[in-house]
Amino acid sequence: MKSSIFVATFALLVGCLDSGCSDRGTESTEDEQVLSLRVEPESGRIGTVVSISNGPFIVPAKRNNEVSFPGASEALLSDSGSQTTIFSFVPFGAISGPITVRNRKDVAQTQGFQVTETVETARMTVAWYDLSAPITGSDSSVVDLKGIRRTWAADVHGDTIHVHRGYSTGDEYYEYHMLLLNKGDGQLPASLSMWTYIMTDFSYN
Repeated sequence: MKSSIFVATFALLVGCLDSGCSDRGTESTEDEQVLSLRVEPESGRIGTVVSISNGPFIVPAKRNNEVSFPGASEALLSDSGSQTTIFSFVPFGAISGPITVRNRKDVAQTQGFQVTETVETARMTVAWYDLSAPITGSDSSVVDLKGIRRTWAADVHGDTIHVHRGYSTGDEYYEYHMLLLNKGDGQLPASLSMWTYIMTDFSYN
């Protein structure tokens, strides 16, 4: 009896090796199906609010649908929306091309979106930014890893504007500084310089 069980087990092992058994599961040979979406408007500059329709999207849309623009370093979570339409905006770094939306059920793309004004993210840049709502003081603040709310501040000396903010990672403290030149009403300021001050932000026992 034992010998017959051994033979049967050995036969199964040989068959498994011969057929290339794998514990990695079944690999799909079908291409991922990409659904077609519609974006409006079809063009805009950084900050432009866009609506993406022809879902299906997962509600609450704000938490479940990632919006990716070509060229942008990270995906955005939708600002709001429903099962058929979600809203987002054109992020810094975005370039022209289809917008991709992903959730736990589907992946979908819009037609090509034209970015009319790009921003160079590898250096300090001053650029117009389309906003649909006013920015408040709290919008420019962030709570760092020490639990302290850090806000941007601006000091004006003649035609020079010094913008700065601190931030703690728990191990290090960073201060970001920018010097801008005021060019008058109706004109964007010119960038003069930018630097970061870093120091340790912890103590030894």
